[in-house]
Amino acid sequence: MNGKTIGRLSPATVISLIALFLALGGTSIAASTLVAKNSVGSAQVINGSLKKVDLSKKTVAGLRGKQGSRGPAGTPGTAGPAGATGPAGTNGPAGTPGATGPTGATGPAGASGPAGNGGVAGATGPGGDTGPRGATGPSTVILRASHGQVQIGTQGHAATPVASVTIPPDSGSWFLMARATVVDFTNQADLFRCFLYGETSTAATEIDTAPAVASLDANNTVETLTVTGTVPSATFDDVTLYCSHDATLATQPYVDPGASLVAIQTGALG
Repeated sequence: MNGKTIGRLSPATVISLIALFLALGGTSIAASTLVAKNSVGSAQVINGSLKKVDLSKKTVAGLRGKQGSRGPAGTPGTAGPAGATGPAGTNGPAGTPGATGPTGATGPAGASGPAGNGGVAGATGPGGDTGPRGATGPSTVILRASHGQVQIGTQGHAATPVASVTIPPDSGSWFLMARATVVDFTNQADLFRCFLYGETSTAATEIDTAPAVASLDANNTVETLTVTGTVPSATFDDVTLYCSHDATLATQPYVDPGASLVAIQTGALG
């Protein structure tokens, strides 16, 4: 047989055959290593290039770690505006009374009350020593006597005029002395008074002297009363002697005739 013997292959031939094998089989090898359609494998992905939207929901859920511990509280915010005032609450129970406070200061004195009725005249005191005689002044004396008997009336505390004098104007000060004898035959205890009043056309004022007072009853039916006073001429136009009694009587008491009122200018006293 005419067979041909294959001699030993040279190194160049071996290398050429290997290159041919790889060229013919490369497509098959590459195809066997590819992943599923529309997918890429780890070998095809550059590290750090994928985003969250490139991952499946399952993969994203698997990436979530455990909840961390609570962080520190933040700083308080600014205070909000005050709310509207709420309705008033019901009154609470009354508290216990407090202690009594200190006594206040004394208030101003009230007005003086009306003067009371004159009391019974006291006993006449002993006469004083006679003073030195003064210089003799100009003499001016006015005398007025009542005309006849003067009925005082049955009504108590009703003043009855008995005698009157007119004081000349601008004539200085005057000393006054009046005398009257009161008579009461009712046998009823009663208190009689005689007093001086200074009068103008609009008013009457009791002159600064205590009234003369006498007490009459069944055992004492007649009493003479004397009353004195002083008055400046510019104060009054007239000075009048009045007499009265306290009780209401069945019959009228009276002043005897001859009751007098004397006005003496102060300068005439010596």
